[in-house]
Amino acid sequence: MKKIISALLALVMMVSLAVPAFAAESQTDDPFADITLDVSEMSEEELAIYNEVMNRAIAEQRAADPNFNEEEFVSQVNSLLYMMEHGVPQTRAIIDLSVPNSAVTAALDVALSLAIGGATGAAVKALVAQFGKKIAIQKITSAAIGALAAFGVKQVLDLDGIVTNIVENLLSPGTAIAEWLDSTDPEPNNGYWDIVLG
Repeated sequence: MKKIISALLALVMMVSLAVPAFAAESQTDDPFADITLDVSEMSEEELAIYNEVMNRAIAEQRAADPNFNEEEFVSQVNSLLYMMEHGVPQTRAIIDLSVPNSAVTAALDVALSLAIGGATGAAVKALVAQFGKKIAIQKITSAAIGALAAFGVKQVLDLDGIVTNIVENLLSPGTAIAEWLDSTDPEPNNGYWDIVLG
């Protein structure tokens, strides 16, 4: 009986020592582990990056569309960020969303900017300078996969090629990924990311 208790205690000790090590390891692999995407919970530094990305996105949308509705745009972006942070609401009903590519672009640019440490264009350039192109592509791809996973997007086969193009041409990651999502959804290339949840 003592041998069984000793073995059990040893097993419990090994598991208790392994769990924190595993948790610490998995946290460092998650590009969103140390940031929040929920605007109401962002730190001052995160809000500064959010504001920089959003101000640029709003200016671009105003220039492209004289009837641009800034309030609706900000609401759509913040809703996407909230879902990335807290997950998609669980429901029995099927939710069918059509989100404009511009809102998806801004939400992804905010998420990726926070994950890679600065406003997207400058952050991509800094990542390449600091780690080289190959590591920068891996970091951006990992962050993009994490952001998309919140919406149940699991098939990201073409994402490496898209991120390579982003890094080589210093493009907005959000734009490239939003266009890719739109091209692979139920109604391809209609200017909206059509999401079916539930």
